[in-house]
Amino acid sequence: MGTNVPGILFTVVLLLAPLIRVWWPGRSGTVKPEYVAELLFGVRLVIALFVFMFVLALGHLVYSDHTEGSRKLSSLTEETGSESAKRKELLKQAQASLRSAEENIKKKDDVIQELTVKLAERKSSPAPPVRRLTVQQRERLLAALSQYPKVGGVEFMVFNSGPEVLDFKADIESVFNQLGWKKKQDLVGLVPSPIRGMAIVVKNQVDHPPAANALFVVLREMGFQVADGTDPKLSAEEVRIVISSVN
Repeated sequence: MGTNVPGILFTVVLLLAPLIRVWWPGRSGTVKPEYVAELLFGVRLVIALFVFMFVLALGHLVYSDHTEGSRKLSSLTEETGSESAKRKELLKQAQASLRSAEENIKKKDDVIQELTVKLAERKSSPAPPVRRLTVQQRERLLAALSQYPKVGGVEFMVFNSGPEVLDFKADIESVFNQLGWKKKQDLVGLVPSPIRGMAIVVKNQVDHPPAANALFVVLREMGFQVADGTDPKLSAEEVRIVISSVN
């Protein structure tokens, strides 16, 4: 609050005027009663003026404090609102992350449950039969196939070539070796097998070695899962033996 110079000068004048009139030597050299009354009035006026200025200064101070407090309160309210918005945003992000984590856990639980069911089914399902030729089956095949002309070429194609498939192929191949059938290069299927068990493939239903029919019939009678097929790329003297897993 700045200094009120005019107010101070006015106050000084009000105070000095009665004093000058009271003590300034007049021509008579006496103090008149009305001058004393003016002096008292001036003193009261000065006191009233100082009281008024004090109240005015106090009001200004209170108003300034109130304005500053309101400004600080408004700023604090804005900051609080901003912090509240940030907390709400962080809470939303945390809730979204929690939901995402719960969904991932549920998916993993579903996968684990599915694998558990499949494992239980695999354990409960009967093991696939192991295909091997017994001594009696070998002799029966030799006796049945030796009645026909030798096959001009026999090739093996294996799918899912596990130990069981390879052992069964070796049993069949040993019979063909005893018969003197000409062996061609083996083929290995790199794609999932189109059949289950085994198949006997010839050129067509008319042009093929007669021994192929006997081989098909005897293996079926022994209880093996056997299919037939044709491939025009084969010659009329050739036979392809396809062996795959049974399941």
